[in-house]
Amino acid sequence: MMKKFSAFILVFAFALSMLAGCASSGTPATSGPAGTSTDTSAASSSAPAKAMNWSLATSSSGSSPYMLGSIISNVVNEHQDKVALSAQVSAGFNENLNLVTDGDAKVGLGTCLDLALAYTQKEGFEDEKFKKLRRISLYSIEYGHQIVRADSGIKTLNDLVGKKVNINTPSSVTATRNKMLIAGMDRTLDEFKIFEIATSGAMDGLRDKTFDATFNGMSVGNSSVTELASQIPVNLLDVPQDVFDKFNELAGGAFGYGVIPAGSYNGQDADCHTWVGYNMLYCRDDADEEAIYQITKAFWENLQELAIADTGFAILSEDMITFGPDIPLHPGAERYLKEAGYIK
Repeated sequence: MMKKFSAFILVFAFALSMLAGCASSGTPATSGPAGTSTDTSAASSSAPAKAMNWSLATSSSGSSPYMLGSIISNVVNEHQDKVALSAQVSAGFNENLNLVTDGDAKVGLGTCLDLALAYTQKEGFEDEKFKKLRRISLYSIEYGHQIVRADSGIKTLNDLVGKKVNINTPSSVTATRNKMLIAGMDRTLDEFKIFEIATSGAMDGLRDKTFDATFNGMSVGNSSVTELASQIPVNLLDVPQDVFDKFNELAGGAFGYGVIPAGSYNGQDADCHTWVGYNMLYCRDDADEEAIYQITKAFWENLQELAIADTGFAILSEDMITFGPDIPLHPGAERYLKEAGYIK
């Protein structure tokens, strides 16, 4: 009886030692070919990495920047799997600069003007954090749309003196630019009845006669202006050369001078001479290099697809790919441009 009990104790102790050995290994072992042991943790480590979710700061919902940001996100996401972009509603381009530098958005949309002002810490951007900004790519070109109803009798910018003029929300770069334009006219804000309605509500305000004119930057053939012009004919006001020169000097030479061709909108019977602005995608200096590389590559190698979604992209061409204000390129964007032969 004692021998049987001793044998039982030995078997029990052996079983415990085997269990302890398995527990200390940390990962289960399975039998592989020819009796070899296979660690299943190796299989899990080779699984594809999940795309990083990044927000792209745009502007108010329904605005032109928001729609363009949504299109960019969709096309970029379709052609790479490193990062998943999604358009984020914001208060506008000025807020985007803070969202990106504060880490609340990974990528932002903005004009070359506000990007340059922020990087050089001028005009309300007096903070060292803006030195972290890095440009990625030109993404659109916008034209000054100084829009009035065709039945308003307003023919020139000077005809707006004493009238109701919408210059956009106070915190927006659109408002900053429009104040410079009014100064370029040798006029002051108190000579107009100023309204501060966001781009998303500007066309409705003009249609409903809330104000007499709205000043906005948009691509030629912009869908919201086209829709408005289909309801009520519109007219676009010229920015005379001398007014443009004063305006552009105030803006540090950030703008070009161009033409919106006659017939671009219902009611627009003549060419409109106006300012031309340039818009940039940008990020912070510590943004993931591979992700920025993939975004830049997907954007420029799928311009045709972008242009199908919005005609504003159709004006972009390869000779514009290196364009930008005097702000450093992000290393990811620079890597793509070098790889594609656009820079050395």
